[in-house]
Amino acid sequence: MALLTSQRNCQQCGQPRPTFTRALVVEAATPLFFVFLISYYGLSVYLGWVSLYTAILILITVTDLEHRLIFNVVILPSILLAIAGTFVVDKPAWPAAIVGGAAAFVVAYVAALLSRGGLGEGDVTLSAFLGLIIGFPFVLLSLGFGVFLGGFVAALLLVTRRVGLKTFIPYGPFLTITGWIMLIWGAEIWDHYF
Repeated sequence: MALLTSQRNCQQCGQPRPTFTRALVVEAATPLFFVFLISYYGLSVYLGWVSLYTAILILITVTDLEHRLIFNVVILPSILLAIAGTFVVDKPAWPAAIVGGAAAFVVAYVAALLSRGGLGEGDVTLSAFLGLIIGFPFVLLSLGFGVFLGGFVAALLLVTRRVGLKTFIPYGPFLTITGWIMLIWGAEIWDHYF
């Protein structure tokens, strides 16, 4: 475990070890997510699927923060997995999942065109993945919250002069955070607002 060792390079491959922050998030925070999921859902088929989705969202968050990219090698198989998941578990039901994936893709694609580089291809495919695992109409609220959270953090960083107007801020982590929250409590949050 990179967090518990002082070696700078991996003994097997010689590559640099992850930064302390990444190691802290991946190796310390990730088990807490899974402990929560087990306590929340109990041992069930859905627990396995939601745990896979959580691991994917954590991976996307970390790689987007580090590389400013959402890799196709991660997100495209994840979309296929989510499509398969719609026919294995009934949360969301497969029609809501398919409509959610398509709607999120269209909304994010149009937003990417209008933002002229503010949202990238990875954000569009991530939105489609979120739509499949959250379902319609909950994904629309998730995307709205994600954009709001990203805008709020960007404004805060601008005001504190940590970034400039031309600094690229990845939106993926904001979409994954709000997406995970809606994955777990989407129906309750939707009922609260509507």
